[in-house]
Amino acid sequence: MTTSKSKPTTTRKTSTTRRKPTSGTTGAASKVKKTPKAKTEPVSAVPQPAPPLKKEIHPTVVTLTEPSVSAPTLRKRELLDEVVRRTEVKRKDAKKVLEETLALLGTAVAEGREINIPGFGKLMVQQVETKANARVANCKIRQSRNSGKETLAEPEKDG
Repeated sequence: MTTSKSKPTTTRKTSTTRRKPTSGTTGAASKVKKTPKAKTEPVSAVPQPAPPLKKEIHPTVVTLTEPSVSAPTLRKRELLDEVVRRTEVKRKDAKKVLEETLALLGTAVAEGREINIPGFGKLMVQQVETKANARVANCKIRQSRNSGKETLAEPEKDG
């Protein structure tokens, strides 16, 4: 019996990725395509006039006016103190009158009535909106130029 020796067959693996060219190689991959240069027109020495404007534009300055508060809020206590000082009435009596006056003014606004009091101005109810916990009334008040200067009561003269 004779045995035959056969060569073992080997398969060679090939890579599917390309090799990167080294810096020293010149091949198709290392060539760079040159783009054609843009054509430039010669610059003339004579300046060209600007095209005429069809319409002149004038900017408009807009200023926003914000409401300014000239003094802090006037509270009931401060109002009562000022009434007592100006009228020299007992505080207890002035408090009753002031509370009733404010209650009447509040009722009139709630009813949507206009209030016109010299020295105070004319108060007009513009819009009323009812909320869950309050009733909101937007009012407009018009006062004359001397509204804070005139008084209804004449000062008493000592004599």
